[in-house]
Amino acid sequence: RTPSFYVSPSKQIFHCFGCGAGGNAIHFVMKMEKLTFMEALKHLAKLAKIDIDLSLTSSPKERELIKKKEELISVHSDCYDYFREELFNKKNIQAVRYALKRRISKDTIVRFGIGFCPEKNDLYESLLKKYSRELLYASGIFIEKNGKNYCRFEGRLIFPIFDTMNRVIAFGARAIFDSVLPKYINSSDTMIFSKSKTLYGLNIAKNTKENHFLIVEGYMDVLMLHQEGIDNAIGVLGTALTADHSYIIKRYKNEVVLCLDSDEA
Repeated sequence: RTPSFYVSPSKQIFHCFGCGAGGNAIHFVMKMEKLTFMEALKHLAKLAKIDIDLSLTSSPKERELIKKKEELISVHSDCYDYFREELFNKKNIQAVRYALKRRISKDTIVRFGIGFCPEKNDLYESLLKKYSRELLYASGIFIEKNGKNYCRFEGRLIFPIFDTMNRVIAFGARAIFDSVLPKYINSSDTMIFSKSKTLYGLNIAKNTKENHFLIVEGYMDVLMLHQEGIDNAIGVLGTALTADHSYIIKRYKNEVVLCLDSDEA
């Protein structure tokens, strides 16, 4: 009802007289996006198109680790673009029919970046022109079978999995034919992704105005709830709700409502 949030451009600080929060631009992003200091710094640097030199603050081993993680994120970004384009390729009409059968709206498809991986594709060969063979295998996206390299998600609807900074770090996939088993598969754990530390849809649900999260089983539950306007739904990725999950949730909310299957996990 009364102005209580103050920003000083000259001093480059902010202060909220309502809750007492204050600091600089980095602190603001940390609080708004629930990021660590380094994550907020990298996020702002990317927005400002500034390269950060971490050589003074990290060892050669740490710099190599950071470089490899960035390369893995780049691989996932390229695959994400490919999968999205393929969903609307006329040759893949069966994938679109499956999405419509499951009542996934076009808005939801766009918002969550849903895609499709055709059974016959040149994704691996295309990426091999840009990335090393070792990096592609380290991504958890590809497998080798009978001397040939395949995307493990072929013939499946693709659900990209984002981190809280909206970077694609993994994929989930659902067979479009019920006769194909297993129905759902995820990327294997990598340097940038762990099922026990990741919650599907959190990159979107973190902006909800609700005071709690609704935790559900997986992709379709999250999609359908968001599609119906329940924007605080997040999902576990075929694993138990872990202590690591709770630490992540605690950054954003103090309360959760569980809507899970009644199995031991």
